[in-house]
Amino acid sequence: MPKTAASEPRANDVIEPLHHQIEGFNSERVFKEVEKYQDVPLLHRNRSQIRKNFFKGKQGTSLNTVFGRVAFLAAALRAYQKEFGVSLSSTEDFDHTVPLYFMRYCSQFADPQRRYKDFERLAGCIGIPPNVVPENPFMSKKAAVRSAPTEEQSRKAINIAKADAWEVIKRYNLVQELKDRGHDPRREYGGKFGDWQKLENRMFMCRKLVKQGVLANEDLKTPEGWAIVGGLRDKLGAVAIDPKLGPVHAVGLLAHLQFFYPSPHDLLPFVFILMMRGMLNFGAVAETKVTDEWFEPYPYVLEPNGDDRLVMIVLNKHRGVPAPAKITAGVAEKLATGIPKLIRFPSDVRPWSHPFRVIEFLIKLTQPLRDEINRRIRVHRSNQGRTKDDDAELEHLSSIKDDLLIYRSKLGIGSYRNLVRTTNGNTLGVTDTLKRYGLSGQLRELRDAGLTFSFKSSTWNLSILQMLARHGDRDTANIYARRRQSIEAARSAMKHVSAQAMVLARSENFSVARLRKVLTDQGLNPQKVANVLDKANRTRFGNACIDPKNPPPGFDRRTRPAEFCHLQNCIDGCPHARFLPESLPHLIRERLRVQQQLDYAGAVAGATSILFARLSNLNDLLARFPSRVVARLQAKIAKEMQRSHEGADLNA
Repeated sequence: MPKTAASEPRANDVIEPLHHQIEGFNSERVFKEVEKYQDVPLLHRNRSQIRKNFFKGKQGTSLNTVFGRVAFLAAALRAYQKEFGVSLSSTEDFDHTVPLYFMRYCSQFADPQRRYKDFERLAGCIGIPPNVVPENPFMSKKAAVRSAPTEEQSRKAINIAKADAWEVIKRYNLVQELKDRGHDPRREYGGKFGDWQKLENRMFMCRKLVKQGVLANEDLKTPEGWAIVGGLRDKLGAVAIDPKLGPVHAVGLLAHLQFFYPSPHDLLPFVFILMMRGMLNFGAVAETKVTDEWFEPYPYVLEPNGDDRLVMIVLNKHRGVPAPAKITAGVAEKLATGIPKLIRFPSDVRPWSHPFRVIEFLIKLTQPLRDEINRRIRVHRSNQGRTKDDDAELEHLSSIKDDLLIYRSKLGIGSYRNLVRTTNGNTLGVTDTLKRYGLSGQLRELRDAGLTFSFKSSTWNLSILQMLARHGDRDTANIYARRRQSIEAARSAMKHVSAQAMVLARSENFSVARLRKVLTDQGLNPQKVANVLDKANRTRFGNACIDPKNPPPGFDRRTRPAEFCHLQNCIDGCPHARFLPESLPHLIRERLRVQQQLDYAGAVAGATSILFARLSNLNDLLARFPSRVVARLQAKIAKEMQRSHEGADLNA
């Protein structure tokens, strides 16, 4: 089917005269330059704003420089349109896949920081809200560079942290496995020779001690208690995390109690994983409480019945009070009310080392100690003859009972939140642990490591996640609400029309006569049947169209009267589309292309993109063809595309 050029102006486009003058530069030359980009509708239809924002006051060499910058923007947008098979016509077509693609595109050229800055400027001047465009990920050469972990260092740090954390998880799982096994190994209670050597029996004794509130050797001051301490003295207890040595096996009572009560060092790897995965500061993690509503549904999942593998983690951001000169009215109000700023970031709910599962595990890991804290609080409150020490412990325990990061140490029960507020965490073994992870010992390196590792390994997807997590303003929410509605409408439409659209897809004896009969049975008049049979009316997706010069509402954008359909977005649910057996290679090729694009964008970015809906539509369409035929042809086309891609790499 002939395609109308994306460059042709619409009837309501404003064509500015050559004599239009903007003070401070050669407007006629600029006008002619910008008119070159008629094939990039987003630039062409916003040419007035672009001239004012990019060219005002420019002369001579500086004017030529701006011409080059705008030409680069145009080239990038052309490449986007070609690769995604869409046309950027207005700000409504602008979603997060545009900056995502631009990041990848300009990273291939020198000075990507300046090029992305031009992109931010373009987005701003045409009315795109700032939150739709991620912050510039490229570092300026002129900027002061602070030491940051390399990708290799970042990978090493998170891998060691995961190894430490996994040892603690295995320890917890062992406790659950042995909780209903074992017996009292003491002779006076029926124990036999060698019973103290069996871990399940020592765990049995530890559970008795936990119920009695034993935290240290000093809590066992009776002859019976001394016997228990003696039975455990030279026996291996739980694997614990040492800041300098990593996982170690200790002996004695405290090592056995560590099966139930984590030490501050046991919690550190989980804290570090949260800091790296969520790019958080230490205080934000330390301040977390189990009573907080620390996660909420991820707001950008497209299909309600889809795979809800994402949630939004919500933590409180507690930082130092800003200088008086920087306190705005809004900040002052929050400081006065004590309302902390919220940090939101997405997390996958499945991998054990991602924030959702990490916090979920920490709640379970610290629950026995939390139970002991609440038991002691009840004991103190019921004691009418409390001493000052009792009152001090009651106040301390009441203040930390809901903290996520509670621990038992030689000094008693503590909390990260209290420790960070009083000592900045210096007594937690942070420096030694960070050095063992291959970092210099500064906490800020964990956030930098998270940025480095996640940004590189996620193929730019991290920036999209950050952008989506910042969508709190009304303008941005409205843009994505409209985007989501249009995608859902397309999916709904596709489900209704796909049965009629798939003409003889499974037929083994396809013929023109049979096709004509099927189309006639669908109620099509002779002209529409002829349109389907006319091979000149094949679209960019290889399908036929029953009325190519009269696209239905929703699919008729930028199509002039009596002209062929401009958009040809047939697979988005157009009721005029008819997919014949000859459409199969086109549909397979398009599915492979869309899957590749979603691999670039990542599942999270794709979920709010038209690509996600388009892939679902393609899957629906291809499901109506014989599965063996699809599989065989897809394998062939995939190999052809791979060879073509490799050839392009060699010629680049």
